[in-house]
Amino acid sequence: MNKRLLNGGFSWFVLGIWLFSPLASPVYAKDNQAVISPDQPGPYTIGHITKTVIDHSRADRAIPVDIWYPAHSKIASKGSPAIYSITIPTIVDSTNITLADRPYTFLQFNAPLTQDEKLQPAYENVPAVPGKRFPLIIVSHGFGASSFLMSKISLALASHGFIVVAPNHPGSTILDGSADIPHALALYAQDVPFVIDQMLVQNKSGRDSDNPLRGHINTGKIAVLGHSLGGFAAYSGASGYANADLKITVPADRRIKAIVPVEGAYWGLTTQELSRIKIPALLIGVADIHYGDTTGSGIGNGNSVPWGLLNGYPKYRVDVKKTLHSSFVSLCPYAKFLENDVDVTPITAMYISSQYDDYCSSYQKNGFPYLPDPQAERIAILYSVAFLKQQLQSDAKYGRYLTTAYAQQNQPDVIFYEKRRKAASDNLSQSLAGDDSDLSVDSLDHAQPDVKFKAPKQIPVTGLDLSGVK
Repeated sequence: MNKRLLNGGFSWFVLGIWLFSPLASPVYAKDNQAVISPDQPGPYTIGHITKTVIDHSRADRAIPVDIWYPAHSKIASKGSPAIYSITIPTIVDSTNITLADRPYTFLQFNAPLTQDEKLQPAYENVPAVPGKRFPLIIVSHGFGASSFLMSKISLALASHGFIVVAPNHPGSTILDGSADIPHALALYAQDVPFVIDQMLVQNKSGRDSDNPLRGHINTGKIAVLGHSLGGFAAYSGASGYANADLKITVPADRRIKAIVPVEGAYWGLTTQELSRIKIPALLIGVADIHYGDTTGSGIGNGNSVPWGLLNGYPKYRVDVKKTLHSSFVSLCPYAKFLENDVDVTPITAMYISSQYDDYCSSYQKNGFPYLPDPQAERIAILYSVAFLKQQLQSDAKYGRYLTTAYAQQNQPDVIFYEKRRKAASDNLSQSLAGDDSDLSVDSLDHAQPDVKFKAPKQIPVTGLDLSGVK
């Protein structure tokens, strides 16, 4: 376990913090019907439950899931705050690092947060909005992380009328890093369709008092959103996945109607598998792959390759300037949490402070300025909510956010691409080049009809790096 941590498990940053952006405000459609800006809290109060689903076909693989959903506002507001498991590290020296989870509520989060890091509340095990069904979004975390890696987006989506299910992938979590990359890819590819299966069972089973999801899932409206290796889960869910060495074949899941890979990895997939994706997609990631980053983030080589290969329409691409692979997760709020929590040892707090105080106060690294993490997360939230409302809620009014003109006028840190239909001249060789003529992908041979993308030899540390502990 310690070896995986020291060699760079992707992210420690598991605490989802809600973002209140001072830059956004409600806008109005032409028919004068109010439209809540997608980076603002939606109209729904949020409920939360946890469950464990067990896949008996895979040696009783137990997958804990966090679930956020639109809740009955009058009842929920009188309920108890949502309870989460927060991972607490204890650092003694480089050979003695332990991890433990314990229950925690957002009300106990006493770190000195900025306005942009403040929390949106959720309430534990309260009834869902009566008489309504909502689209289902699977949110998949990155390698070595947890379901809370992107809980800002999870909370945002739930407040805008989605049921959000975030699995913790055993073998690739903070507490369990037993899977290497090839096995982790296979686990993610199988976990997502299984979790969808189980949520559809939940939609039909139990009593309302025991199961707040019963009858509330719109089974024809399902999407997958994921960060890093979770982005691979989104791609593979839509494309299918095969690994001959592991003797695993996972067919494309036709229930998935849209995908949102955020800095999504596409290792282990082939050009033909990616080109088989024919559903709407939103790709979010870094604009400058190696901007000031000596660790080599931009692990998927950016969005260019999958953007050129995907054949689903509409498809959108959001490249965010001056960001790192970890800019889209709650890195600094979690570091603040660990520095200020009473259960964190002084040496742990001191180490975290030495590593992250400068970056989290000035957002500079190696002499390069970065977009503050809350701003990067706000951008990811804005586009994810707008896209999924357009695609799964058929709300055309949110299409106004999904245009080049909107980005140019309102999002100076975004390079936006949109493609609403397949051009007659599109072909594989053009797609491989994507939109970036200077793209270089060492493992890609344009002369071959089908190429499998390989993972990098060393995965960069993009979360809490403990390699410097003495």
